Amino acid sequence: MLSLHTFLKALVSVSEDLAAGNLKSLSGRVTQDCITQLSLNFHKLSLKQKSGLKVALSDIFFSFPYQLGIIFQPQGEGKVERMFVEITMCYHIFRGFEEYIQDKEDIRDNSFIHQKTDVYNDSDRIAIANYRFIREFTKGVNDDWTINIINHFKPGQAVEGN
Repeated sequence: MLSLHTFLKALVSVSEDLAAGNLKSLSGRVTQDCITQLSLNFHKLSLKQKSGLKVALSDIFFSFPYQLGIIFQPQGEGKVERMFVEITMCYHIFRGFEEYIQDKEDIRDNSFIHQKTDVYNDSDRIAIANYRFIREFTKGVNDDWTINIINHFKPGQAVEGN
């Protein structure tokens, strides 16, 4: 049975290997086209950016399926049409999220939400990851979910102009 937790575990596992530069170990979980794109761009990242790709499960404070797509590929006359499903997952990441919440003394009345100590002041802790998963659902085909797009970014850097 498919659950959102399956997609969360995939992000954690893949991001750990990605941060360590183990691109070859992504094979089977990530499409070859995606690995090729990652290898073309990975060397451009600084050491800090590379290590920032690693995501801990406890740092994911919000995730949701952003987009669902169904793709039909006609195979010609008399052949079974292939069908694929794509799910784009969006993950909101706040490094040290649990510690941040625990440090707030007045969490019970939720007044920390309205404080002027804006969480975005430490924008280096906030990231968004988008992973697109694909699976073939053609009758008679037994396939697994595979990632075909990986995108990590820090929205605070766009605001700061970095």
